[in-house]
Amino acid sequence: MRKTILTFSIILLGSNLLLAQVTGAPATQPVMAAPTGWVAFGQALKLDPARTVSVDAVLKDPQAFHGKEVRLSGLINKVCVPKGCWMQFDSPGSEMPVFVKFTCPIDGRLIPLDAVGKEAVVEGKLEITEISEAAARHYLEDEGAKPEEIAKIVGPQKQLKLSGPGALVKQ
Repeated sequence: MRKTILTFSIILLGSNLLLAQVTGAPATQPVMAAPTGWVAFGQALKLDPARTVSVDAVLKDPQAFHGKEVRLSGLINKVCVPKGCWMQFDSPGSEMPVFVKFTCPIDGRLIPLDAVGKEAVVEGKLEITEISEAAARHYLEDEGAKPEEIAKIVGPQKQLKLSGPGALVKQ
């Protein structure tokens, strides 16, 4: 009897490993459930949707939101090309964009490139921070910036950053 159970367990484990290799990683990694008309990526959003703040409001007075957990909505203007592990919101006339960083996906990508220009909702702690010259150059490389643009980055750079576990992107 033990032999039969052991054999069955080995077959079951082998078939699961084979299935995982055959199916491969998805092109994008939607994880949480999404409301109708939206696609969800990463972990579920938890803050009250009624308390959603616009990107414009945050960019008008970033200091008022510094260190606070916020649910933020706006139009995506950039996405990390290699992995989709970050995106940016911008607003006309603002000094700096809101940079949203996600955990890098192990396989595939998180936020798809076609999300640029679409409305998104994210949440997390908003911080006014400083990043190194190397990190700033790395993000420009991820965008596909020209070497001349990248060379203009000198010294630490100010950044308005939201670290978020997930996003909703309007279809």
